[in-house]
This record gives sequence, C-alpha cells and structure tokens, in this order.
Amino acid sequence: MNENEEKIRELLEQEEVPEELSPENIKKQLDEDSQAKRRRFSIAAKTAGIAAACALICGTAVFGAANVSRHNDNGVNESVIPETQENAEENADESISKSESETEASSEKTEELITGEGSFMNGASSYEQIYSNLKKAGDRYRYATQSGGGDMYFTDDADYAAAEEAEEVYDSETAKSEENSAQTAAPSGVGGFGDGGDESETFSETYNQEEGVLEADIVKTNGSSIFYIYNYSDYENMIYDPVMNIAQVDNGSFVSTDSIDLTPDMSNYYDDSYKTNADVYDMYVYDGMIEVIGTVQGYQDYFDEYGEYNSSWNDRSNQYTFVSFYDENTHDLIGTYFQEGYYNNVRISPDGYMYLLSNYISQEYSTIEDADDIEAYIPKCGTNDESECLPPEDILLPEEFDDSLWVNYTVISSIDLNAPGEFSVKDNKALAGYSGMIYSSADNIYTVLGWEESEITRISIAGGEIVPAASGKIEGYVRDQFSMSEYEGYFRVASTVQKWESYGNAVTDWLGWTDGGEFNIDNRVYVLDMDMNIVGSIGGFGEGETIKSVNFNGDIANVVTYEQTDPLFSIDLSDPANPTILDELKLPGYSTYMQRWNDGLLLGFGVNADENGVENGIKLTMFDNSDQNDLKEAGTFIVNTRDESDENNYSYSYSDATWQRKALLIAPEKNLIGFPLITYTDTTDQNGNYESSQSSKYIFLSYDNGEFTLKGEIDGGKTQSYSGNECLNRAVYIGDYVYAVSGRKIIAADIAGISVTDEAEFGLG
Repeated sequence: MNENEEKIRELLEQEEVPEELSPENIKKQLDEDSQAKRRRFSIAAKTAGIAAACALICGTAVFGAANVSRHNDNGVNESVIPETQENAEENADESISKSESETEASSEKTEELITGEGSFMNGASSYEQIYSNLKKAGDRYRYATQSGGGDMYFTDDADYAAAEEAEEVYDSETAKSEENSAQTAAPSGVGGFGDGGDESETFSETYNQEEGVLEADIVKTNGSSIFYIYNYSDYENMIYDPVMNIAQVDNGSFVSTDSIDLTPDMSNYYDDSYKTNADVYDMYVYDGMIEVIGTVQGYQDYFDEYGEYNSSWNDRSNQYTFVSFYDENTHDLIGTYFQEGYYNNVRISPDGYMYLLSNYISQEYSTIEDADDIEAYIPKCGTNDESECLPPEDILLPEEFDDSLWVNYTVISSIDLNAPGEFSVKDNKALAGYSGMIYSSADNIYTVLGWEESEITRISIAGGEIVPAASGKIEGYVRDQFSMSEYEGYFRVASTVQKWESYGNAVTDWLGWTDGGEFNIDNRVYVLDMDMNIVGSIGGFGEGETIKSVNFNGDIANVVTYEQTDPLFSIDLSDPANPTILDELKLPGYSTYMQRWNDGLLLGFGVNADENGVENGIKLTMFDNSDQNDLKEAGTFIVNTRDESDENNYSYSYSDATWQRKALLIAPEKNLIGFPLITYTDTTDQNGNYESSQSSKYIFLSYDNGEFTLKGEIDGGKTQSYSGNECLNRAVYIGDYVYAVSGRKIIAADIAGISVTDEAEFGLG
C-alpha cells in the first residue's frame, strides 16, 4: 500500500469529514478554478470527481475504487468499483498479474462476456438523416478542441454554458429521432485453412490465407507471361506514372517485353482545372482479365495572394479507388470501375466476386451547404461513363456518429467476374466508420479496428450481397489479417492488450495525488461465435511482450510474441470455450510471418536478435510442430545485416519480406524459399570522398533433413539511385525456372542451380 492510499484510509476512518473535503471548501476550490482565463473541463473527470466527493461527504467509503482493472474468467477487462470499504480492502490486495491457475480458468465462460452489438445494421432513411447526424456530431465537436481522453477546453463560462446547452439539445433531439429500418441477418459461413500451392501447378501463385479466397499482389503470372505493377518516378523530369510491365517467357528466356501506362481516365470525375496523380497497389489475373487496383487523386495548381505556388491536396472527398480491367491476351483496356475514397483492401471470393474496400472521408461539415449537397458527404461510385452517389438505403449507420468535423465511411463494392472478359457491379454499401484491417473467409469479411479495445464487424458476402451481420468487441489490438481465422462456425482472433495501470485511485486522482503507475502488456486469443459473442478466451501468455505473428491451422493457433526472445506458443482451440496452452518454445529473435511448410513443419521468417534483444539480422526458422505438446526448432538460417568491420565502409541490409510477406516466395512443392535483400553501402575512399549506393539481390534456399541450404542468388545490381523501382522485390516460378523482378528489369534463372539464363529491361523502369 503506498503512502497516498494510507493517507486516504486515515481520512476515511475519521468519524468527521475533513475540513478540506467539506462541501464549502470543495465549492470554493471549484469556484476559484472557474475564474481562470482558460478553463479546462473534462466531462468524464468532472463526473468522477463529483461522485467521489459526494460519496465522501455522505460518509460512503470509496477508497477501493482504484484506477486499475482486472480480468474476469475469460480474460475480459472489467472495472473494479467496490461499494464498501470491506470490498475495497479485499480488492486492494488482489494482484493484477495472473497465476498459472488463473490463466487456465480464464477460458471459463461467465455472464460478464462481452457480447456482440449490431453496429452497422441499418440503412439510412434519407440523406437528411445522414446530414443531420453529421451536423450534430460536428456541432458537439465545434464547442471544444479534442484532447487526450475527450477533454474539452473552454475560454470562459459562456462557452461552457453553450456547450452544455448544445449537448442537452442534441440529447433531446436524439431521444425524439425515429428508429432505423429493421436489422437484416445474414447466414453464417464456415471457412477453411489454405494449404498453399498444389504440386500439380506449373507456376507459382500468391499465397492465399484461406483456400479459394484469392489475394492480390504486385506480381502475377499465368504460366506464359509475368505481369508486374509499380509506381514509376522520375524526379528530375517530374514524371510520376503507374506502370504495368509485361514479360512473355519461354523456359527461362524472354520472348517479348512491354510496358503500359495505367493512369485511369478521370474526365468524368474532374473538370479541366484538375490534374491527377495515380498510384497502383494490387493486381489479379483472373478469368481472362488483368485487374489493376489503385487510387487516384485530383488536385489544382494555383498562386496564392502572395504569389506563391501551391497545390490543393486538402479536399478529403477528392480521392477515388479504381479497378482497371485489361484483356489478359491483348492487354487492351476493357473498362474501369471507381469508388470514392483511398484504397484499403481487396479479395476475390470462391464464387467469383471481387470485394473492393476503400476509405472515404467527407468534407468538413461546416463547408457542406445543406442536406442536398450530397456530393460533399456521400461517396460516389461508377464507371468511366457514369457515376452517382450511393442511395441512402446503402449508407449503413451506427446509432450516432462520433464527435468529429467530418464522417468516415468504409465503402465496399462487390463486382461480378463470372462472365469471362466482363465485369459488372453486384452491390455497394458504405459503412459509417473506418474499417481498419480486414480478414476474409469464403462467406464473410471481418473488419477490425481499435487499440485498447477492438471492434470486429462480420459482413456476409454470400452470393455477392454485402450484408453486415454482427459485431462485437475484444480487448487489445490485432496485428494483421493472419491474427484472425474463421473455422467450423467460429471466429478466432489474437490480440495484444497494453494498459496503463495507475497506482492511485479515484479519490487520489481527483485530488491530484496520483502516485504513478506501470504499463502492463498481455496477449489473448479469443473464440467468438458467428454473432460475435465471445465463447472462450485465454490470456496471460507472453506477458510484457507483443504479438509478432500468428498461424492458425485447424484447431491449433501458433503465436509468436517478442521482447527479447521469440516464444512460440502452441494453443489448442479444439474446445472453443476452453482454449489451452500446450507448449512454449523460446528462441532468439522473432518471426514476423509463419506459413505451413508441410505436415509437422512450420516456416517462420523474421528478425534475428542477440541475447539482449538487439536486432542484427534476418532469420528463417523451421519449427517442428508435429507434436504441439513438444515444439522444437528444426533448422535456422541467418543473414547478418550490419557490417562495420571496415571503418571506411559501412553497410546495412534489410528485406521487405520482414513486413510484406508477399515478397517471399515459399514453394514446398519445389523445395524453394526465396526473399529479397537490399543493401545500403557508405564508402569513403583514401582521398576522403564519400559515396553512398544501394544494391539488391534475391536469395534462394532449400530445406532438407533439418537444414537450410543456400541454393543461390540473383543479383539485381548496384545503383546510385535510391528509387525502389530498381530493386528486386518479387519472384515467381514457371516450370523449372524462377524469375526475379524489379521495376527496371526481370532476370530468369534455373531452379536447380539458380544460374541466370536470361535478362531483360523494361522501357519505363
């Protein structure tokens, strides 16, 4: 018990209320505070403070209402606010950290589980309703400047009174508002685990997390041609173009190469006063077409009142995500689909629908003329020829917008690709709110957003129809799509929970006596049903560390956490209500990505580190998980990334694959593992002349009998330019040959010995 808590216990044990906490002195202190020229007002703090003071004055003990939290039996956070001093003393002695027995008990289901609440279930009845909600949110925000945990600052008592009046008016109007349309439930889907490449395939494909759910990348091949997209930059000549390079290949030789400008035609969206800037991010080759996904933004050049040149990039509603469709054989443009907002993500479902997600931000609410000015706050969708704002029934709303000057939407479109060489839009929806990252199974898309607490929304996509079906909340933040999985009617998700836990309590905080605190880190795996209700969970593992990678395979979750070492945890999910940790394996460094190699082997790619946690290289680890109760290391390969042996030469290397798993080529059917490596070198010659350069290569390994073997490297060359266009960053295989690609060149080599067989340069790279 700290000194401040002892003081408060003494105060509470006194029969009379201390003079400094009497109603008169509290009022006097509040009155003095209100005279300050700049008055700080926090609704949350005000409520807590008054409640604490009243409790003391009335003789009700609140000593134990500490600003700490504990986990219930399911690892879910719950506030500790006892009503009596006796309960408070019991809770004061309770340790926040869990023992092993508490960790096992964390999977027991209780009535305090967080349950799913339908956040985006209702279409708007009219544009007026959307505008009204946006205006109310803006009006609330307009009275204050957001700071920290919702604190508000007012310059004088008049501003404070106006804010309270506005809140009362808003609450009154909200109470009178009509209910939205009824919730439409969607059928629940069941997903499976994607195993990767098939031995019968003659060329490599982008690894899909879920079998049949196709993921995009910047490189694709159909077995006879290789397609690679990138954003070409020529800073000296002010040229910025999205480009697709195409190489036709034949047994390690290049038959022809071509480059296509991918800048979309925006004449239907911007007038002649606008210029456009486009970037491409992803691509498919699917059913006779090449689908290229990117974002384009319009801007206007002008001279301000001082004659200074400027560009207007601040129009929030001036970005479009596009998909351009090209004929796979002729490379002719078939058409382009647009939806407002910047690109978020994309998937193609097993039944032939592309689901495209973008994030749209409306204009600032005070610049919107009225409800009829719909282009200022409603996202627009369409093709080259025509476009229109989404109808109100396709704008799905929460009960109210968060206090903000503008509204965020997640725009989701389903595009039917079932007719070869053709595309058509099946459905559009806009969810009021930013979706964050996504995970997709065959029948559902899950969006997740949050830090201390994450909201997860399940969206049914059966048959191309976009129907938000359920949502729920978990504690902590989710690292990436591989931290999520749908399996046999359950949704599993791993999160890291980071909390500041104060040593003080409600009274000491209110009096300004807070004694400090500590930052506690915990990790969880949750199991939710299709209604996004938590069925079970387990926490208390990797304490003090954060999740770096996750691999779900059937009933097993393998989770890597890291601070100084790389613990790999094996978690049994066969009983959804009672997840169980089976084993833990500790190694130096950590894996940023894990992928199944074959039955009983799991490949990890990531970062090497020394015993002090200092990162010093790239590391591949083969984990033997054939017995999940006895995890083992079955091989390691390390590339050192720093060379300081020569004082006149310093080099540092890194791999894009440590944060972009698609840069890896993992092909168990070819016994082939590949990754890019970029090296920066600073050199000082004997005359003191300094030179800086970069070089790239693509490294290939094999794995046999517990050992990685270096098969060879494809050298991308050295350059004085720091443009990423010149660095090898992807590789594919076709038959018995591998092809390493950059924006400037493509290099072929035989798989057996990684000896170069041909090389070609592209026109715009």
